[in-house]
Amino acid sequence: MTVFFPFYFLLSSPMQEFLFRSFLFAEMRAAGVRNGWALVLFSALSFSFIHIIYGDWLTLALTFCIGLLWALIYYYIPNLVGVSVFHGVVGIFGVLAGVARNL
Repeated sequence: MTVFFPFYFLLSSPMQEFLFRSFLFAEMRAAGVRNGWALVLFSALSFSFIHIIYGDWLTLALTFCIGLLWALIYYYIPNLVGVSVFHGVVGIFGVLAGVARNL
């Protein structure tokens, strides 16, 4: 676990935020999507979908909800560092909660 948390916080979370907020928003806008709710919903759905590998509906629901929040924040304040740090912190707590649940 000691290697996982720095990797998750410094690489995985920022990369996910880049892909599902920054890059996706830019590509959708370039394709002509101007509706903010469409950007936010598609971003949250896409983000949630990558978590399907866990095979847990609760995980999908929670990642969709938090994806909505992060997409809304990014839509109004397009700061990739801010949502990446938020993602890293929440994700680490989520991992710790999952590990504790399995003890």
